[in-house]
Amino acid sequence: MDVYIERENGSITLEEWLEYVNLDGELTLSETAEATNPITKSVLRIHIKGRTLWKDYEINYRNGRIGSEDGSDEILEKLKQIAQALSAEVFDCGEKIK
Repeated sequence: MDVYIERENGSITLEEWLEYVNLDGELTLSETAEATNPITKSVLRIHIKGRTLWKDYEINYRNGRIGSEDGSDEILEKLKQIAQALSAEVFDCGEKIK
């Protein structure tokens, strides 16, 4: 994840994340990701615990962190909102964002 939320004093649990997702009306839990093989046209489905969609962005939970591969200003603002609610900090490629 390029941009992510993390706590300095401990991990964010999957349960905490799922509880937040249920309370935030802008987030949609979507734990199944799909991709189509361009050669065989077969569809690959994978289950990703804590995978969430917001607008056109994917926000994932991984090892106590919540984040996205997209580093746009829009997703950074959403991650800041989530971080504040979860008493955490936002990082971009390992550097804390204020």
